[in-house]
Amino acid sequence: MEKSNFWVVSIVAVVAIVAMAAFSIVNSASEKVSGLATKEVCIETDGGEDFFEAGRTAGQWSGGKYSDIQDTCLKDMADPGYFEGDQFTVDNLVYEYWCDNDGYLKVESYVCPNGCENGACIRENIRV
Repeated sequence: MEKSNFWVVSIVAVVAIVAMAAFSIVNSASEKVSGLATKEVCIETDGGEDFFEAGRTAGQWSGGKYSDIQDTCLKDMADPGYFEGDQFTVDNLVYEYWCDNDGYLKVESYVCPNGCENGACIRENIRV
C-alpha cells in the first residue's frame, strides 16, 4: 500500500471512530434527558376543585414528587387543640387536591361553612 493511501485510510478510520463515539454519547444523553422530562399523568376522581365532593387525586407536584392522596378534613388528621384559631377549627377545614391545567397536582385548604365530613364540605345544615 502506498503511503498516501495508508494515511487516507487511517484518517477515514479515525474520523469514523470519533463519529461513532460522538453519536453514542449524544444518544445516551438524549435518553437521559427524555427520561427526566417525563411526567406522570394527573388523575382525579371528583372532577376538579370541588370542596363539596370528596375525591382522590394521583399525580406529580410541580417539584417532581408523585403523590396519590385523598381530599381530607383536618379533623381526620390532626390534634384538635393544635390548629384552633380565629378563622377555623378542625371541624370545618378541608384540604382539596386537584390537577391544574398543566397536569400538576395542587392543594388548597378551604373553610367549610357547615363543617367537613369524609373529605368534603357539608352542603348545608339539616334541621330535624
